[in-house]
Amino acid sequence: MVFLLSSNLQKAAVYGFMVRRVSFAFYRVLCNFSKTFVRMHSYSVRDSDV
Repeated sequence: MVFLLSSNLQKAAVYGFMVRRVSFAFYRVLCNFSKTFVRMHSYSVRDSDV
């Protein structure tokens, strides 16, 4: 019973770590994409103003 509980805790820790890493990577990609999109959009607006 104790071994089963410890193995479940280990699985939960590994799963939580993976979810945290994946969500962090997704957040970084989203931030980079939004920065690039805003930069492109501001460039297009600047070009259209000129």
